Amino acid sequence: MALRDDKWTENVIAGLRAGDQAARREFWHGYWDGIHAVCAGVLGDGLSATEVATEVMADFMCRWVHQLNHPTAAWSYLRLIAARRAAKERDDQAHSIFIDMDCFCAEAELSPEEAMADQQLLPLLQQCLGQLRPKAQRALKLRFYSDLTHEEIGNLLGGSKQYIGQLVRQCLSALRRCVQKEQRRQMLERAEMGRA
Repeated sequence: MALRDDKWTENVIAGLRAGDQAARREFWHGYWDGIHAVCAGVLGDGLSATEVATEVMADFMCRWVHQLNHPTAAWSYLRLIAARRAAKERDDQAHSIFIDMDCFCAEAELSPEEAMADQQLLPLLQQCLGQLRPKAQRALKLRFYSDLTHEEIGNLLGGSKQYIGQLVRQCLSALRRCVQKEQRRQMLERAEMGRA
């Protein structure tokens, strides 16, 4: 990331505070590579780094920008938060078997059998998410974790709300196919082991 001058930073921060979509796009394009690099330095260049970086960027635009006392401190603040979140994610991954993917599951009450089935799907879902393009991963993260509209995501990532809607639908369909394929493969492996 090429550091921007103070005037550019002040204008973008003022635009974010005013809810300006062009400022959101400028901010995203101006800071994404640097924030993602910080997260990738801690977590490795993969889905987890992309998720943490997306979370940091979205949180900053939606909440933290209003609490920032000095707009020129945005880059330092973002790096610090990205490093802390990435370190926390690394520690959480070391202590957890399953990744939290509740955002992709319905919020309805689940029976114990359904809850167990969901927990068994989470590693497959994580594997399948890792096969998506980075832009698709960011779009899903912004849609389901940050609860942004297709239009807002399009403004951040570049693309119309129709394009983002189509991208999200295609990604969900690809995830569904990938999980089903992996489930079939695992069933065949278990059947082969049962015969042996």
